[in-house]
Parts: sequence; structure tokens; C-alpha cells
Amino acid sequence: MAEPIPIDDSAEIREQVARIAESNLFRRRRKLLALLEYLVSETMAGRAAQLTQKKIAAQVFRLKDSSDPQSDATVRISATRLRAALDQYFRREARPDEIRIYMPARHYFIAVEQAKRTAHPYRHATAGAYASSEASLAKKISQADIIGQQGINLIERTCLDMGFLWCPTGLEAGIDGYIEIRHESGEVTSCIIQVQSKATDRPFEAETSAGFEFRCSQRDLDYLETRPHRKRP
Repeated sequence: MAEPIPIDDSAEIREQVARIAESNLFRRRRKLLALLEYLVSETMAGRAAQLTQKKIAAQVFRLKDSSDPQSDATVRISATRLRAALDQYFRREARPDEIRIYMPARHYFIAVEQAKRTAHPYRHATAGAYASSEASLAKKISQADIIGQQGINLIERTCLDMGFLWCPTGLEAGIDGYIEIRHESGEVTSCIIQVQSKATDRPFEAETSAGFEFRCSQRDLDYLETRPHRKRP
């Protein structure tokens, strides 16, 4: 596999980063965008090799205690989210001709993926082949995506029925949103419950009209144990 190529400081790359920053996906996620812009700036400045977990923790997340293992965990989790968010942007929002940038695995710099150039379909294809090529470029949302969003909508409706506040996180590795406890008087408490949604169109294990069972995977448990916790009720 070819080595990833760090981005350079060019007008084309700057325009692409600005386009990503204005996308629906990143415009709502300011902390993730701040991480992306920092990594872009450092990579363009030729400091890709100097981007470490401790440096990012101190300069982006303002975590000064380098001996705290939670510091490295925060950077790793945020990097995972950024990789996933960039991938989702290019799958769902980007045009086919955009310059694709990404964060390589086991690295913290931003790399550029060389675009594959193809001849215009009118030159070497029939009208039917051209239509097929256009169809292959269409953005797709799977049925699993639809079911997952239905699960999030159900959580929000249930929270509102209970008088609580639901705050979705958007794209996430494990936490899909937060429930903030609210008193009947209307006073919000700043007490937070982190929520992971598991939606399916099939019955859960041992499901009956009165309840069901759900067994968390070890991967989910490991992730939740290392995730920074907010104030609990």
C-alpha cells in the first residue's frame, strides 16, 4: 500500500477544507472542526511528523497533564470521530470531482488522496452506458441508516413526553446523544445521561410484549469505559 501523502499549502487544498467546514456535517460540530483545522494547519506547515497525542491534547483540548491516560483517550476518540466524519462527508455531501482528504490510520496528519481521472463518458460510451455511469455516482442512504434514524426519533419523542431534553450528537463512534434531566418546574439540572441507540427492524433477544434482553458487545463496553464522562444525575 502506498504511503499517505500529507497535504501541501495550496489554494486548492484550502478551498477544499473551507468547503468541508461549511458542510452540513461539520458546521454543527465545532469541536471536531477545530481539530480538523488544527491538523490541516500543522500539516501544511510541514509539521506532520510532530503531531502526537500529547501535543494535540495540549493545543486543541487544553489538557495540560500529559501523564493522565484520559488525555490520550480523548485524542484517540476524537481522531476516530474525525476520520469517520470525513469519510461520511465524501460519501454523502461531496461532489465526485472534489479533492479527497483524510486522516491516515495510526497518524494524526491530514493526507490527500489522488483522484482517479476518467475520460468523459460521451467520448467512449453509448448513451446507455453514460446513464449507468451517472447512476453509479448517486449518493445512497441504506435501509439501516433509515432504521437508525427512526430509533433516534423514537428516543427524542420519548424524552420530550417525559419532559426531558434530548441533544443528539450527530455522527459518533458510540454515543448518539445526551438526555438532560429537567424538573417539572422547568428547571434544567445539568445532569446528563449518555445514550447509545440500538435500532433494528428485527426482534431483540428474548423479546416479548412486556420486555426484551440486550447484551452489549465487549467492544461497546470497552469504549464506554474509556470515554470521558459528563456530570451524572
